Amino acid sequence: MGDVAAILFVVALIVLGPWVIVIVMGVRRRRERRETEARFATLTQRIYGVEQRLKEIVQRGVSVPPAAEAPPASAPRPAPAPAPVATPAPAPLATPPAAPSAKPEPPQQPWPKPAESPFFPRAVTPPSTLSPAPAPATATPPPPPVAVPAAPVAARVAVTAPPAIAQRVAPPPPPMPPPPRKRSGVEELIAGNWLVFIGIALLVFGIAFGLSVFWEKLGPFGKVSIGLLSGTALLGAGLWMEKKDERYKLFARAGIGGGWAVLFFTTYAMHHVEATRIIASQAVDLALLLVVAGAMVAHTLRYNSQVVTGVAFLLAFSTVTISRDNVYSLGASAILALALAAIVVRRRWFELEVFGILASYLNHWWWLRSIIEPMQGHKQMFPEFFPSAAILILYWAAYRGSYVLRSIDSHSSEGDRAERVSTVAAILNTGLLLFVLKYQSVTPKYAFYALLALGAIELVLGLMMRGRERRAAFVVLASMGASLFVAAFPFKFSGGDLSVIWLIVAEMFYLSGVFTDELLFRRFGRLAELVVVVQLYYAHPLDAPKSWQNALVFAFAAVLFGANSHLVPWRWPKIFETQWERFGVRLVSWLGVAMAMTAIWLAVPEAWNAVGWAALAFWLAFAGYTLAQEELSYQANVVAIAASICTLIVNLKDDRLWHGVTMRLVTVSIVALLLYATARFSITPRMAKASAGAIRLRPIYTWSAAVLIALLAVDELTEAWVAPVWVLFALALAFLGQRQRLKDFVLQANILAILAFLLTLIATTTHGEALRFGMTVRLVSTAIVIAALYTQTRWSEVADWSWTRGLGTVHAWAASFLVCWLMWYELHPVAVAVGWALFGVGLLELGMARPDSNKDWRAQAYIALVAAFLRIFFVNLNAAGVPGEISPRVYTTVPIALLLFYAYTRLESAELDAKELTRRASTLFAWMGTISVVALIRFELPLAWVVAAWAALVVILLSVAWTTGRTTFTAQALLLTLALAFRASMYNFAQHSYFATLSWEQRWLPVGATIALLFAAFYPAFRVRAASAVSNATGFRRLAGALLRRPEQTLFFVAVGLLTVLLYLEVAHALVTVAWGVEAVALFVFALVVRERSFRITGLVILLMGIAKILVFDVWSFTVVQKFVTFMVLGVVTIAISLLYTRNKDALKEYL
Repeated sequence: MGDVAAILFVVALIVLGPWVIVIVMGVRRRRERRETEARFATLTQRIYGVEQRLKEIVQRGVSVPPAAEAPPASAPRPAPAPAPVATPAPAPLATPPAAPSAKPEPPQQPWPKPAESPFFPRAVTPPSTLSPAPAPATATPPPPPVAVPAAPVAARVAVTAPPAIAQRVAPPPPPMPPPPRKRSGVEELIAGNWLVFIGIALLVFGIAFGLSVFWEKLGPFGKVSIGLLSGTALLGAGLWMEKKDERYKLFARAGIGGGWAVLFFTTYAMHHVEATRIIASQAVDLALLLVVAGAMVAHTLRYNSQVVTGVAFLLAFSTVTISRDNVYSLGASAILALALAAIVVRRRWFELEVFGILASYLNHWWWLRSIIEPMQGHKQMFPEFFPSAAILILYWAAYRGSYVLRSIDSHSSEGDRAERVSTVAAILNTGLLLFVLKYQSVTPKYAFYALLALGAIELVLGLMMRGRERRAAFVVLASMGASLFVAAFPFKFSGGDLSVIWLIVAEMFYLSGVFTDELLFRRFGRLAELVVVVQLYYAHPLDAPKSWQNALVFAFAAVLFGANSHLVPWRWPKIFETQWERFGVRLVSWLGVAMAMTAIWLAVPEAWNAVGWAALAFWLAFAGYTLAQEELSYQANVVAIAASICTLIVNLKDDRLWHGVTMRLVTVSIVALLLYATARFSITPRMAKASAGAIRLRPIYTWSAAVLIALLAVDELTEAWVAPVWVLFALALAFLGQRQRLKDFVLQANILAILAFLLTLIATTTHGEALRFGMTVRLVSTAIVIAALYTQTRWSEVADWSWTRGLGTVHAWAASFLVCWLMWYELHPVAVAVGWALFGVGLLELGMARPDSNKDWRAQAYIALVAAFLRIFFVNLNAAGVPGEISPRVYTTVPIALLLFYAYTRLESAELDAKELTRRASTLFAWMGTISVVALIRFELPLAWVVAAWAALVVILLSVAWTTGRTTFTAQALLLTLALAFRASMYNFAQHSYFATLSWEQRWLPVGATIALLFAAFYPAFRVRAASAVSNATGFRRLAGALLRRPEQTLFFVAVGLLTVLLYLEVAHALVTVAWGVEAVALFVFALVVRERSFRITGLVILLMGIAKILVFDVWSFTVVQKFVTFMVLGVVTIAISLLYTRNKDALKEYL
């Protein structure tokens, strides 16, 4: 299967390559055509405006002369026109004005062109007026009256506009409608384009297979003769079809490319294929290959078509792939690569170079597989190693030379596109070279030198591109060179040595970028620093033993990063004015702090890590305060948080005694003191000066201290009473914060109350011990917490912080949640969800009593209903009842579903603000009710018939959507359709296993019923489509709206997909293609009836699936002769179908 997959990949690459080029060029042509049409429309408007202006001038010139027609008729010669014109102008210029006055003949050059324009009426340029143009004006009676005006302006009007046009002008015709836009459908793309290339490729491969092993009785000369005749026939047929009809231009050029490919392969086979070897000398055969390649290139370049040349080259590459015997046979590919590189530079066909690179390296990889794969992972030196490497380097040099030598204008859109394609080619060239070299590598000792040399060459070439002002090429080559340069060192160094070397390399790149003001080098330095950070943590993990040597390496990195992030920007501030440069400085500064923290971690014992980090936070805060470095203050905050977390994780568990006290008490006390000391410098001077916008960071440290003190109480008290103590301490903090105006105390009180709430939830699960009067510990402790939460709602807000106004609501929410939590433990498990639903409906009605001020009650009701809905899936649906009685899942799930639909109806009919979140989320309850019914069907009905029941529910939902006009039910129907498709695929179509009880004979019953119900849902679906309105939304909402407006599309594709898979599973393997063909015909007829284009395309796709099944799966079990016959027959048939469609597509489009 590996060989088959590789062959399919190569064939797909070769066959799809020309299509990609065709599609790209087609998109480009359509864009150019649209631009041309736009320019044509603009030019048409301008010409029409000029015509209107000309007609106005003619009408003004003609309206004046009728009263003065008689005087000029008696004396045309002495008209006053010569006098005013001849006096200021010299003699040569006086003659033209006199001629029009006496001989008003129409101009011969400007007027015939407007006469041919479709925007002029036909009456303007009749034959009687244009035919006597060269004759004198005395021979034509109509013109003399118009040439009479005596004023110079009138004379000029007579010269500019012929009298016949002025007298016989017609009203302007309506503007011509724009030409109908040609729509290239999927049918034309498949039948008119794809089948052509498929047929030509099949013919070329058939001839290649035939020359390899067929016609054994003919001998080598006969096989070569047949190959030459076949290539010549394809080439001649392409030339003949190109001259015959423009419609067959695509066929002709595909034939020309295929013919040249066959001729190239035949020449290649004269020596390198055993069955057709008639030339003993490899040099002679290579010379012939050069001749054929040159002729192929010269001929295909005459068409100036990248498609023709690309088809010829790619098919030539593919024919060389089919059969070869040694590494020197790859010389043909090298010749093609050199020719292709030359053509790319000459014709600027950069897209073609991408496919050439892929073909060259993949050909070479395919040849190497026959040598490397038999080694089974144990690679050894083979004789062709160095020639193979030389050919690979030749490939790389050819394509890299093409990339370097080409000239691209980066200031134009075409140049930008060419640069992007060239970038892809450059990356592919180096990447595939490394891939193939790695594939054939037998020892890693050459990797360091190869990567180092290749990286240096790429860097040098990148610097050359910088001198030629090709910024993109410089970035690409320099990036690859730097990456290879850095990647080379791990092949020879490791551990701390590698870390130091990489630090030096990173600093070299970074300082080079600083000294030369080159942004790219500075970014290389940044990236190298990131690589060093990753390598440091990989080589020296945090769980390694304590070591001063490792700590010194991290300390050295911290000092270096600190200098790069603070000293260098201070010395060269202009370089770091951009946003990205400042971001890089901040990133390296943070990395330096991480290095310093790691150095402390590796140097001191674990119990003193938090103390060391707290000390580091103090000095960072002091430096940030003194030097006005805000970044250092922020880092101090992070380090202080880390010290607090370390104290929480390590020190609070350290109960070792030290002079009668625990180590926990000592270390935590020191950390708390350092945190309070650091709080003194938590405001930077620049921030402190702006009193209105000062950012006070002191609460961060007081928060940490409060957390540590609270957790100390955890170690001293029993678990059941920690939460009540916390909540009482929170009341005290809230009271003091309100009296002393300490905002951080108030906020800490709120958070501590929330923590007490959470601890109550955790503690009450295990403390159900009984107390007096029938009460339990859980009940008493929870009651204290609930009472404190309701009391703290009065002191939970801060006057100056508007965002704290909702904290009182948070406490109310917590109390309501505790009520539900108690219900969890007091009620039967099956009844808990019903109780929550009833509680939610009660809260909803309470919130609906005053809709303007009771939003929180409604929100709590929503949460309770959602919780009840979610609990169904964990408890109620899994509750099995006694056989013969109604199961608990029915009499608990159905009431919950009804309550959910009641909530939906209640909210839809209520007068609430449309912008309210709870109002807009009312449809959620309809979704939950439907999901509850769907889940109940899943657990109550037999597993095989779940999909059929879901399909019936789809019909019901679409009917409800049709009658009510609400799109919510349409969306539910579509999602349920997708769900039943997934269910049918994963269960009904599954093979025999422990969870699939259906047999192969019974599988079609539930799936067939499902498909029938889905097709029955088309009736309400089309009604929903007819009642839907077009939305103006964009993005995802536009896509969702389109699906909701046309639900029949989803139904159709799901039903067709299920039917197609069912036919594949149920019908015999030999008849699957026939069954799919019948299905495709039926779908195509159905699509014609309902006039749906997507349905027709689906039928064509299913038909192509049958053909693909034969080509991908069936043909590989054939013999070589059967392959030959199959490829030849399929090629002829597909070309015949394409020809028939091309000749009759206009009639088919007119019918549809």
